[in-house]
Amino acid sequence: MFITRILAQKATDPLIKKFKTQWAFDLKGNRAKGNLCEYIVNEITKPHPSVSVSGEILKSIKESAEKRFSQKLTKAVITVPAYFSTEQKKATQEAAKYANLDVIRIITEPTAAAIAYGLEQHKYKDGEKLFVFDLGGGTFDVTIMSISKNCFTSLVVRGDFHLGGRDFDHLIFEWMKQKLSAEGMDAKNLNQKKKFKMMLQAQAVKEALTMSQETPVILSDIFETAKSHMLKRSEFEAMSKTLLKKLETECQAALQSKNLKPKDIDHVLFVGGSSRMPMVAIMLKNLFLDETKFSKVVNPDEVVAVGASMYAAACMKASKRPEIVGLKVVEVLPMSIGVELSGGKFKPILLANTEVPCESNFELTTSEDNQRSASIPIYEGLSENIEENKWIADITIPELPPGKAGTIKANVKLNLQLSGMLTAVATVKGVVIDVTIQYTTPYEIK
Repeated sequence: MFITRILAQKATDPLIKKFKTQWAFDLKGNRAKGNLCEYIVNEITKPHPSVSVSGEILKSIKESAEKRFSQKLTKAVITVPAYFSTEQKKATQEAAKYANLDVIRIITEPTAAAIAYGLEQHKYKDGEKLFVFDLGGGTFDVTIMSISKNCFTSLVVRGDFHLGGRDFDHLIFEWMKQKLSAEGMDAKNLNQKKKFKMMLQAQAVKEALTMSQETPVILSDIFETAKSHMLKRSEFEAMSKTLLKKLETECQAALQSKNLKPKDIDHVLFVGGSSRMPMVAIMLKNLFLDETKFSKVVNPDEVVAVGASMYAAACMKASKRPEIVGLKVVEVLPMSIGVELSGGKFKPILLANTEVPCESNFELTTSEDNQRSASIPIYEGLSENIEENKWIADITIPELPPGKAGTIKANVKLNLQLSGMLTAVATVKGVVIDVTIQYTTPYEIK
């Protein structure tokens, strides 16, 4: 879904600019809110911040559930892509407020899928390792987990936040445009209605090729005189080679980061509708060399929701099933959180793939005589270059004691909570000073 790509993202982000061409709506930034993405359907429609769009989706889901169960819902376990940043999780919590939902906990989609698979389809043995391949519409991630005494512990998270099933759809979309252009149609200046129709059709074609070796592509809905064409699965797979290689690279990197070999994995779980593509199964078969590890009974579209509901039941003590009563989840930080060093370098304080909650310390030294306060930008990312990482918050330490530059030192303890929120405490000359954290982007929505 597009919303996962633009939530808490800036319109000036190069990847956002790139993906704008794939969406059947206009996108612009709101300067008053840090240039956050807003989307507009047309020139008449009022712009909507991405967080309120996410809130509307949650609100709709909540209302459907209330109608189904004939009672009010006030709490929720919400799942997000494993590669969601701290800022995106904060935006998700604000979206939940919009839908009048209290968030019990945010867990990752691979974790929810692993819970569902373990409790419904397969009884794990202690020490088993699970490789979760999650290819959703808007994002892709890989999570390796270990299971012990009904505790699901993430060992490593890898992925590409800007790679998902929609990118495969876009390949078919571009193929359709080429066919239209070859017939003399103006495929470069499609209006939003036609672009939306083509994107829906591209998705349908991709899904059809999951089951068939070839499928018809009817373009007369776009231009009345356009001809129909046949697209073969082999053609689609040929145009998908670059994307498939990216998926494979992340899978290999996930294993290597923990010095694991394919034989060390006990189960491979497919999550997300696009994981059904035959080329994905072939790629993973070549990697693991053992199809018996593959989950064949889990519905990739439903497994995350099922797992989230089970975890919610555990949190709310709403089930008497022993395996749910004793259910525990330990997740890891997908990206490092840290500060800037001289020369524009990034110093991680909380390291990627560290279990959450986590905390770590760093030292700050004053740069001016009698400096009364200090403000430290906090970044999140995986690059050693600060400009390639994301600025997520400022930490401000007030009421520093007087002294010459370089003589006043503050020991800052940075803590990441289960909720994904940062807290900090500073100690100066044995005195604990309250620290304020100002997030870079205001998410409050009305």
